[in-house]
Amino acid sequence: MEHSFSHVGIQEGKTGEIVRRIRASKKKYLMFGAGRVAKRLLQVLDNDQIVAFIDNKKAGGTLAGKEILSLAEAKQRYPQVQILLSLKDKIIMREMEAQLQAEGLSYLTLEEFYLSFLRDCKCGGSSYYRSHQSEIDYMIDHQRVGTMAAPFYEAYADAEFPYQKEEDGLVSFLRNGKKVYLPDDIYVDLSSYIRMLFAEQDAKSPHAYFSKKHFVSPDDTFVDVGGAEAMTSLDVLDQVKSIVIFEADPVWLKALKKTFADVRDRVTIVPQYVGAVDDADTVRIDTYFDGVEGPLFFKADIEGAERDFLKGAERTLNRPGTKISICTYHNIPDAEEFQQFFQAHGYTCEFSDGYFFLNGEFLKGVLRGRK
Repeated sequence: MEHSFSHVGIQEGKTGEIVRRIRASKKKYLMFGAGRVAKRLLQVLDNDQIVAFIDNKKAGGTLAGKEILSLAEAKQRYPQVQILLSLKDKIIMREMEAQLQAEGLSYLTLEEFYLSFLRDCKCGGSSYYRSHQSEIDYMIDHQRVGTMAAPFYEAYADAEFPYQKEEDGLVSFLRNGKKVYLPDDIYVDLSSYIRMLFAEQDAKSPHAYFSKKHFVSPDDTFVDVGGAEAMTSLDVLDQVKSIVIFEADPVWLKALKKTFADVRDRVTIVPQYVGAVDDADTVRIDTYFDGVEGPLFFKADIEGAERDFLKGAERTLNRPGTKISICTYHNIPDAEEFQQFFQAHGYTCEFSDGYFFLNGEFLKGVLRGRK
């Protein structure tokens, strides 16, 4: 049977030991925060473990069928339920902690939440612990949990990453002497966000797109699928023939245009999603690159939509010499299934170093392949 990217499927219910332990505990929580982190925790906790969400700005609404309450209402109605801070931005988290402390309320941070179950896993001495012993021991020893909880991050943890506000409302920082522009409202703690961008592309990072064996060539067109700030595109600008950046989120477009304003002859910004169909908002890679010659290097990081990207790129990805770095941490089965399908299409493959610890799972970060 011929393998096809269009047949990639999601394996439901495939979870690791940490998530199983969390669910088996049956502990109930009030989730302080109803944003992106809270939505990720919906994948970790069983529905009946979440009593309600707390968010003063969104109070009166619902999320995943659960009420969103003000802090005052949550305190009155559920005084005995453990509060879990479902936040990532450090500045906002400190503000939330101050609110809770002023009310005399106890709470758990996400790090404390996960560390308790990681310790249980270590004490149990299971095969899961043995297979991730270095990662689990490091997080417990350093009291740090997350995607960057690994020894390589020590070089970044205390480093300063300055930025400046521009007159047009954007923010800029320097990367190898070149300015990268950001919208000023993506995170409150911009310094931590910029630190993460630098750390992600460390050679030892699970998010690193390149290695000594897997890099761009002068004749390549670098295709940045899910560009965001497109720092990676800027990194390779002087080492490739041209760049195509796909970024549909209008939040990023003004910043992208300014970052690449002086090289518009070599950099094309496409304000569309990449997917399995062609419509007003979405384009298939096979459609866009139909008739375009020359070697292509794809970087794909599109928040879990990588499967649709593959479905719409099968013909293009079958070109000899094509290279790809694709994120595999957004869905649990992605690493295994993407490797199988790329190998079936004649690619040699390697994974980035280490693991992401995301949503209670250890996940491989980036699959690198060459046809």
